Amino acid sequence: MRTAQQRLRYPSLTPEQAAERNREAQARYRERHAERLALTRKISAVLKRQSWHQDDAAVLAADLHRLLDDECIRALRRALGDVLKA
Repeated sequence: MRTAQQRLRYPSLTPEQAAERNREAQARYRERHAERLALTRKISAVLKRQSWHQDDAAVLAADLHRLLDDECIRALRRALGDVLKA
């Protein structure tokens, strides 16, 4: 049963339509976060390697740019400043 708040928010939707809208939104959420989880696992695997190949740094940088926004990248660069200079 819908609450008064739900009736005001979606006055033209039946409970079945609201449920369908909710299912679609949840599916989009799961899909979006599944991609982020897979990317996080890929980054973790690169970081755990004992030896790095020359192109590993480029792959890691590209994946981090896909995962993080510009502000997070800047903060990471500041935090790793000395390590990156060496």
